[in-house]
Amino acid sequence: MMSAVSLLLAVFLFISSGPLSLVPPAGPALDAAYEPMLRPSPELTPGEIEDWALGCSAILAIRNGCDPYQFGMLSKSDPNAAGAAALVLSRDWGCDGRAALLDTIARMTGGGHNSDFGVAYDFILSLPEEDYQEVLGKAPDAYMWALTKSLGDKWGGRQIKAWDWFRMIHLAGWGYIAGYLDLREAYDCMTPIIERLRGAFSSWGEANDNYMDGFAWWSLTDVSEPDTEYRLRLGIYEEIKDNRILFNPDVWLSETSSGEKTAFYTDAFRCEDHGDGTYTLIRGVGEQRGALIIPGEIGGLTITAIAERAFSERGGLTGRLVIPDSVTAIGDYAFSDCGGFTGTLTLPASLTSIGKSAFYYGRGLTGDLVLPAGVTGVGQGAFAYCFGLTGHVSVPEGMTAVEADVFSNCGITGVTIPGRVTAIDESAFSGCDGLASIEVSEQNGVFSSIDGVLYSKDQREIILAPKAIRLENLAIPAGVTAIRDWAFFGCKGLTGALTLPGSVTAIGLWAFGECEGLTSIAIPAGMEVIGRESFHGCSGVTGTLEIPGGVTAIEKGAFTGCEGLTGLSIPDSVTAIGDYAFLGCAGLSGVTLPASVQTIGDWAFQGGAGITQAEFLGDAPRHFGSDVFAGCAAGFSIIFDPEKAGWSTPEWNGYPAEPRSPS
Repeated sequence: MMSAVSLLLAVFLFISSGPLSLVPPAGPALDAAYEPMLRPSPELTPGEIEDWALGCSAILAIRNGCDPYQFGMLSKSDPNAAGAAALVLSRDWGCDGRAALLDTIARMTGGGHNSDFGVAYDFILSLPEEDYQEVLGKAPDAYMWALTKSLGDKWGGRQIKAWDWFRMIHLAGWGYIAGYLDLREAYDCMTPIIERLRGAFSSWGEANDNYMDGFAWWSLTDVSEPDTEYRLRLGIYEEIKDNRILFNPDVWLSETSSGEKTAFYTDAFRCEDHGDGTYTLIRGVGEQRGALIIPGEIGGLTITAIAERAFSERGGLTGRLVIPDSVTAIGDYAFSDCGGFTGTLTLPASLTSIGKSAFYYGRGLTGDLVLPAGVTGVGQGAFAYCFGLTGHVSVPEGMTAVEADVFSNCGITGVTIPGRVTAIDESAFSGCDGLASIEVSEQNGVFSSIDGVLYSKDQREIILAPKAIRLENLAIPAGVTAIRDWAFFGCKGLTGALTLPGSVTAIGLWAFGECEGLTSIAIPAGMEVIGRESFHGCSGVTGTLEIPGGVTAIEKGAFTGCEGLTGLSIPDSVTAIGDYAFLGCAGLSGVTLPASVQTIGDWAFQGGAGITQAEFLGDAPRHFGSDVFAGCAAGFSIIFDPEKAGWSTPEWNGYPAEPRSPS
């Protein structure tokens, strides 16, 4: 009995030693063992093969942060993709070139870990029942004995074959990305594997179940444990299993199947038949190059939609993009990162929805951006980084929201907001350096505009000023109480004096940041807090900055880089000066800090090259940050009231310090 048990333990020691060495033996390049794999199969179209590749690779692609919609899990147009694929093949599989890759695919397709599983399972079956039960009671790896037995019973002759077959699909895809195989060769390597999969399993659910069982066995996973890589990958599959783009169910149907196929293929496209005379263009097939002219009709069916990621990251697409008039919906990322498109982007009048990042980084697209009147939704980032899109954009009447980054870094010059829009993300127009005007319909119940600046409907809040607006000596209207984050950020055309009314109580993050044309700032007495980075980089402001009484805090970076300031008046209401609040204010010659100041943050006055002294009127601050006066003038010193507590001489906190002389 023990000899049998010891022998089975030896089998498991062999298996438990880790993944098998898959380094092919040195020898000839293409030989009879795998040459047949490079012969074209007449039964599968390129589109079908790519569908199989996506389905077999989806879990691994998502787990490794790759793109599950790309053949080979990486974009062929990414300059780093070939090196990344070659690294994986070499490091994890010992495949340092074409010959080793093809040899591994051939050997693993017919053997691989499934052969090892078969040895272990057959050995378990050969044991008397009492020996098997003894092992389950005593062996430290009893869970692997039980797992092997249960999987062998569950799958019969299919064992864990999908585990090996899926991975051979991965290898062929990586071989294409690495440049070891051309696209046709990658297809032909996958074809015999696909034929085996279709013969052994009946659906993506069944094949993925077998693949995950194989992963559990190979990785020596106790499937009862909750926090394992096995559970993580199962979770990924649960999230994506209903995605028909990644898992096209039609690939499992044959001429004798009872189901009716909805997918059909052309030389250039995979499509989905809706059964009503229309279809969705799911994705491009193969290495598409040149202009993309999408047909309005194929085989009597009319295209009405372009699916998510249909043409994303297709570096070979150059020239015109033509979308037919029948299209009503463009999916998420449909044309993202297709930087080779050039010429005018004309959106069809039939269009009703545009997905997020649909045209992201379409840097070569040009012309006025015209959104069709029937559009009711445009996803975030839809036209981001389409630098060449210009003109005045009229947001369609049916839209209710302008999403994040939807027009960011476009060349548009103006925008009109209709009555039904109730939400505008603060980043919707970020980086639109040519945007000069935002107009709002009078029928809008949430927003309004004054002189091209976006306000709340009651005009108590300023929401956004377009970057290219030109305003001289701006006096914010009375009644405005708040200026939102980033409201005037980077408005180079905002020049002269800035006057804030007494009604303003809040200035948001970076509200006037990088407004280099401002020459003076009048802060109202009603302010209590000067917000973080609110005037950061206003380098043109000159003279003395008067902080009004009532202000209690000057937050981080509030006046960083205001190098033109020559004087600073801080009232005795201020208790806190934030990190780098006056960093780089090189024009200041000295600062006087009232007794009320208890906190001075890191680098608060760093780089004040003209500051020769800082005079403190009260006790030493309770909190004094790092490098508060670093980089100030040579000979800088702190002056303090000898009657106040917490000071020392000749140094305090690393700076020369001396008491104030009696007056």
